[in-house]
Amino acid sequence: MKVLATVALLLAGAQTAVADGYVMGSGRWTCDRVTAAADGTDLEKGQVFGWIMGVWSQETFHREVGFIDTVEKVGGLRIVELTIQECGKASGETPLFRVVQGMMANTK
Repeated sequence: MKVLATVALLLAGAQTAVADGYVMGSGRWTCDRVTAAADGTDLEKGQVFGWIMGVWSQETFHREVGFIDTVEKVGGLRIVELTIQECGKASGETPLFRVVQGMMANTK
């Protein structure tokens, strides 16, 4: 009986693990690598540009109309330029996705 009570307590306490997420692609790159890639090969530029535009596009499905209007008004190319500039201001070891998260949090 004592064993069943212990098992019941263990099962009652079991929960699904929750993660913050997993960033793939150039979103995991450091700002040092991102700023170097901006002047690098077409493949490197394409990876950075595509990731930035993709993550901003995805965010428009989760935000208010004002955010969407701002993204449309500013446009993809300018968002990429501004993001790379912000990466240049951040610590070189800062991951790109953290820079983008901060920019999104400040965009209304």
